[in-house]
Amino acid sequence: MPALSDAVRRFAEDPEAFIGEIPLPARRIATPSFTLVLSPSPTQSSVSCLSTSARELDDTIAEVRRLAREAGYTRTAWNIGPSARPEGLVKLLADRGFI
Repeated sequence: MPALSDAVRRFAEDPEAFIGEIPLPARRIATPSFTLVLSPSPTQSSVSCLSTSARELDDTIAEVRRLAREAGYTRTAWNIGPSARPEGLVKLLADRGFI
C-alpha cells in the first residue's frame, strides 16, 4: 500500500481543484489547462493544476497573463507539482525566464 492514497496526493498537490467556492473578492478561474486563483490582493494570484502540452505552453502562459492583467493583478506564482504537464514543465518555464 502506498504511503499516501492517490486522492490525498492529488489534494496535497493541487488543493484549489478540491476546494468549493471561495469567498469574494477572491476568485477562481478553472480551465482544462490550469486553475488561476485571484486573491483579495492584486499582488497575489496563483496558478496550479497545470495540464497542457509543450506545443500549447506559450498559449497557456499568455492566457494566464491576460486573465491576471485584465483583473488588475501584478504578480502570479506558478505552483508546479509532480502531476503538472507537460513533462519537464519547470525547465520549460525556466527557459522562458520564469524564476
